[in-house]
Amino acid sequence: MIARPWAGGKKTAGGHLLFRGGIARIFRPPLLQGNKVEKEKHTFSGDGAGPAPESGPLDLAYLNLVKLKPGTVVNERYRLETLIGQGGFGIVFEAFDLTLGSRVAVKFLNPKLTGNQKKFLRVKREINLSRKISDGRIIKVFSLESWREIHFLVMELAAGRSLKSLLEEKGRLDWPEFKAVFLDILEAVAVLHGSGIVHRDLKPANILIDGASRVKILDFGLAKEVDDAERTSTVGEIVGSPYYMSPEQIRGGEIGFPSDVYQLGLLLYRTLSGRHPFEHTSTMEVIFKQLNQRPERLAPVESGLPRFLRVGMEKALEKAPSRRFRDAGAMAHFFKKEKLSWLHQLFFSVARGPIKWGLAVLALAALLLFAYFATFGSRTVHLLRNDGSRLEAYNRCGVKLWENDFAPFAIFDSFRTNSSGPVSKGTGIASQYQKLDLGAGQAIVSLLAPPAELVFPPGESISSGALFCQRVILNQGGVVLKREPFLADHEYDAYDYIRVIKPHAVQWLDRDRQGEMRGLLTVQQYQSMYPSAMVYMRGLKKYVFTHPGTFDVTPLAGGDDSVSFMLFGINNLFSHMSFVAEIEFSVANDNDQLIRGIPNFNPDGRRNILFEEKLFILPFRSRLIENRWREEGRARFSELSRGDIVEIDRNGQMILHTKDGMVSCRDPQDVLRRVYRLFNSSFQERLIKQNPQNALALIIEANSYPLQNPYLRSALLFAQGDLEIGLGRYAAGEKTLQQALAVFPGNNDACERLCEMEMLRGDAQAALQRLADTRSDGSEFWGFSSFGVQLFKGYLHFHSGMFSQAEAEFERIRLKVPEMKGFWQATGDLFKGNYAAALAALRQLEKLPLGAVDLRELRLLLGRALLLDFSEERRARFLFEDIFRNSLEYGHLAEISTCYFLARAGRTAEAAKAAREAFARL
Repeated sequence: MIARPWAGGKKTAGGHLLFRGGIARIFRPPLLQGNKVEKEKHTFSGDGAGPAPESGPLDLAYLNLVKLKPGTVVNERYRLETLIGQGGFGIVFEAFDLTLGSRVAVKFLNPKLTGNQKKFLRVKREINLSRKISDGRIIKVFSLESWREIHFLVMELAAGRSLKSLLEEKGRLDWPEFKAVFLDILEAVAVLHGSGIVHRDLKPANILIDGASRVKILDFGLAKEVDDAERTSTVGEIVGSPYYMSPEQIRGGEIGFPSDVYQLGLLLYRTLSGRHPFEHTSTMEVIFKQLNQRPERLAPVESGLPRFLRVGMEKALEKAPSRRFRDAGAMAHFFKKEKLSWLHQLFFSVARGPIKWGLAVLALAALLLFAYFATFGSRTVHLLRNDGSRLEAYNRCGVKLWENDFAPFAIFDSFRTNSSGPVSKGTGIASQYQKLDLGAGQAIVSLLAPPAELVFPPGESISSGALFCQRVILNQGGVVLKREPFLADHEYDAYDYIRVIKPHAVQWLDRDRQGEMRGLLTVQQYQSMYPSAMVYMRGLKKYVFTHPGTFDVTPLAGGDDSVSFMLFGINNLFSHMSFVAEIEFSVANDNDQLIRGIPNFNPDGRRNILFEEKLFILPFRSRLIENRWREEGRARFSELSRGDIVEIDRNGQMILHTKDGMVSCRDPQDVLRRVYRLFNSSFQERLIKQNPQNALALIIEANSYPLQNPYLRSALLFAQGDLEIGLGRYAAGEKTLQQALAVFPGNNDACERLCEMEMLRGDAQAALQRLADTRSDGSEFWGFSSFGVQLFKGYLHFHSGMFSQAEAEFERIRLKVPEMKGFWQATGDLFKGNYAAALAALRQLEKLPLGAVDLRELRLLLGRALLLDFSEERRARFLFEDIFRNSLEYGHLAEISTCYFLARAGRTAEAAKAAREAFARL
């Protein structure tokens, strides 16, 4: 028997929601795509039974509250600022508590509510219940007060947006998108149930989601304690919203925790399906369906619902309270497991109706199905096979489950890993991207390498990651969950190289205590100077060390909190010296990590190589002859050109065995840290800030320390001499470079720079003589071991106009590096004025995968050929502008080339000024 009809269809402004629109807009959770605060629609006010009192002066005063001006002070304490909304229960303002200096919500209660003893009793209970709970997901009510005979609540001002307005905007949500929010709702209601409280009005309008996707449970006006002897509703009185009422609520019976469970099931159904399970234009029809009908079962494809989710929803929506979850805590436990055996599903299906016949046949069929799915019909991936670009998955019995083709990329390796946590859907700042939940099973990871024959796309920017090696994450069914450039979010271009990398080697270590796969991957860049990166993979997490050169890795200690490695290789930006470094990653947290080798372009100093005292500079072209670093923290090396032996240990001790005897040296750790950071800052001043004067000052300061390591001293002296020559101080630069060679005669870069200095002066014969007199090792020049000297001589002849001699030198290279033929041929044709021939050679070269030619040099030469040939001006502009924006080393050369466009347009004065400024920066 229903004592009072509902006010169906009445529209309100969301009086039950306490939020600030500004905060919701600024801290919008990833789940909420819109920032518009929608008005809430309440089809049922939830008022108690009995006739409503007639309107009087107090009702009129209450209705006039919406006209209060901002700044009105209530009870000499609460300054009203913004009207948030009004509804059946009250009018809500955002206010400022002048006493405590905090922002609150002030909710004036409808006199029709406070004038009814039973209704007002619920309001008082709301305050008492709220004070019992300290959980942050439950809205707090601070006090009940009165102003001008109108009662009002002082409440927590919560930021966010109601689930109802979100659903009105989006229609429905997928389970992966809603999962974290729903589990938070379950846990919040479980806190209520743990305190003996039944909410009784759980609906989307009473669920608030804040800027971090955290949940707030609103509106305790209908809540009651289970063991409360004082009843605030009688038989026949209905309290709640008709679309979100349990059958026992409609009947006016005893209401317990299962009533909230039923409402949570309705809320989940509405969110995932986009419709109410008992939707109808007639309120009485809705009530009839709530009492007598089961919800229409959602199809498996709807929202991508897994089996456990559909079963759990049906259990929550049972008509009999005893067949539902006993409370929200049990419901949360079920949904967190995300697993449901076929046996549990069978028992659940049988429990929904009487067993009339065929149970034995059903059990036998189930047993046969179990045997089949446990063997040949199993969908669990046991074996992965890589076949070129195809990934194939097999079960334990060798039955092929699925395959994926990633052409034109080739599969470098694949592995299975525990999907213990979510991964980001995108890249960027961690707080700004959504998470991709992989569920509780295992995930499959494939590492893809670009095909060797694939050239860099002509229309792509050099900053593009079009040819990055990629990581693909799949579920057990072979569905691709995420495909991403493997190192796109690790700023691999921190050394001014183009972002094209390929896998080099992978080493599988073991599994950690949690059974998580651990691997070690090294990648190298091509079409440039081969910087490398080491990637320590722990399941889906990546810990990356990037470095401007090549190196080998030796794993050291590894545990649950940290993992360390010893690296040995060559640093292309540190005078091409060899180095040894010991680095350590903290793996206790779930975040990806990045460490950059020195030098780099990270101006704030963070994420540079850690423990600089464990970075040792060794002679050029060292060879590791004994590695006891893992066991004893020491290693021995031989310097190939002179035969010197170098021994180092973890504590910083270095012993040199030369033909002149043995020398022991050791540099203080604090000195090493300062020197390395000065070198790094100098590198950034020179290339990023374009201030070579400051760069030189920093290197001079680094050279002021009394360092004992001769290789480190020689490398720093080379850096100083290189800067001095770049500033036009040839005499000072030559002297400094000679000092670098005196400290370490094998400093190849110092020899090269002395030769280049003569070329900068325009004296080719002096450069050739210097090359013959000062070379310490004729097999290396400009980083090329087989043809570097011929390459230098060829360019020297080109700059001197001796084209036949240049062609002779390049012809010697052609047999070793065929792609160099097209490059030097195009360069020669440009010098001779044969622009069409140069263009033909460069366009042919652009179609080849490059190894010895830097893509930036190729594009710079191609742009100049297009410019001089008066063809494809738009492409030439693109090439120059792209290099200028994305390359510190070649940017100024591209900038100077763009001055020709101004001159060609007749703007010669502007072109001359721009060229002078560009040359000054160069």
